[in-house]
Amino acid sequence: SATQQTASASEELSATAEELSAQAAQLQELMAFFRLAEDGNKVGREDVTPASPRHARRSADDEVFA
Repeated sequence: SATQQTASASEELSATAEELSAQAAQLQELMAFFRLAEDGNKVGREDVTPASPRHARRSADDEVFA
């Protein structure tokens, strides 16, 4: 009947809305990493030194002796 179809559609929409809300909350958490200060500058993490590239490192095993 039309009432059953309406109830079923309503339940499906409710479940979809809950899932979308959970995904939006997760996205907000992930995007918090990229927060900017009010002046547009990055906030935090300035004290982190970038790692040197792995290919630039050499060990004694890499040396070739003639």
